Amino acid sequence: MKHLMLVCLTLCSFLPVLPAQNTDFAPVGAKWYYSQISFDFPYPEEYHLVEVTEEVVFQGKLCRKIEGLTINCGLPNPSYVFNRNDSTFFWSDFTGSFEILYDFGAEPGDTWLIQGLGLFGDSLRVNVEALGQRILGTDTLKSWTISHLGCYDWGNEIIEKLGNLYFLSPSFCLCENGPFNARCYSDSFSEFHLVPYPCDTVFLISGTTDLATNPIHIFPNPTSREVTFTLPDAAEGHWTMTDIAGKDVRNGPWEGSSTHVYLGDLMPGLYIFQLRAKDGQMYVGKIAVNK
Repeated sequence: MKHLMLVCLTLCSFLPVLPAQNTDFAPVGAKWYYSQISFDFPYPEEYHLVEVTEEVVFQGKLCRKIEGLTINCGLPNPSYVFNRNDSTFFWSDFTGSFEILYDFGAEPGDTWLIQGLGLFGDSLRVNVEALGQRILGTDTLKSWTISHLGCYDWGNEIIEKLGNLYFLSPSFCLCENGPFNARCYSDSFSEFHLVPYPCDTVFLISGTTDLATNPIHIFPNPTSREVTFTLPDAAEGHWTMTDIAGKDVRNGPWEGSSTHVYLGDLMPGLYIFQLRAKDGQMYVGKIAVNK
């Protein structure tokens, strides 16, 4: 027996010591950068910062304070969250209790109900469709493909540590100009870039003079599905829409004073509309697609 114990101790001494994994969600100092379209002309694509500023006792729980969320569109701002086992809970002003936000232990087929959202205490049922992985830098993170019903925008992918890739919390679909699409995440242990440009980039499109000289009325702007382009007078010509990289995403003939275009299948971001009229005039405008 002593010999067997000695062998075990000897073998164990050669086993590698694995570093502890930090899976804590929303630690103090965590920062998320999201895209956001400015309401101000010429509607640049800016960035929106959400961060965990401190750890405080709130409603009897040791919580993390998150600032930068969208007021009245989902979680309150600031929000107070805490982790228990594999789940993250937030304080709902509407229900007067802590409600689940994330279930990081969910398996395909599982669901969870987020209650007490927005101004009216709405609920959002989250359905887990698949479980996978995301490789970000040198880290391999768990990924959940989700679906949900109702008038809330929340994308379809949740990633360990980062949360939902669309936005940290669900956003009521009628809240205009909300942040969307995670650009970057960082905390004292990790740093992840999901875009090929700096986190705080502001996209400005050249041609502001043309925009002011030959404006075209665009409504609604920002939009999530459909848009109408209107000129002061009727014209004939050809129009195009491009993304900020110059890729053509829509085009067609123009005849009359307005045209209606469906944009619901485009990625959120900033797009440029150009109409070249037969009389030589050019009309330019910027469209913000925000889902």
